[in-house]
Amino acid sequence: MKPVCIEKINVHDPQLKEFLQQSNLVAEGLDNLNARYYGIHEDNKIVGTIGLEFYFNTALLRSLAIDKDWQGNNYSKVLVQYAIDMTQYFQKEHIYLLNDGMENFFEDFGFKYVPMESAPPSILYSSQFKRFKTESARLMYYKV
Repeated sequence: MKPVCIEKINVHDPQLKEFLQQSNLVAEGLDNLNARYYGIHEDNKIVGTIGLEFYFNTALLRSLAIDKDWQGNNYSKVLVQYAIDMTQYFQKEHIYLLNDGMENFFEDFGFKYVPMESAPPSILYSSQFKRFKTESARLMYYKV
């Protein structure tokens, strides 16, 4: 795999919203003051993203997406590891995510399934959590 450069993406960058929508992800909550988005660019185009929303000592991981033409390059793994590293850098203790289909992928990083009721109050009111707390979504947890 060639070296990858991950950069912070401005939440007001129209390319971010367009990329998330093309990836069938919700762009709702991009303007959240607690949110940071990171991406991989190729030829000045976003080809991968991941987002973190910070709440007290907790991070909510969201918006992991890789352009279909760039899948198979391990960009997802690189972005998740980067999100874990950034969570440590910002001295957060926990990462939560709502998962609906990538079970084994996140378990490989050490994420564990936890009951939905164990979600900390700080993330319960995030737009991401309110929107995706569905019957099929499952809550995952990682201790940083």
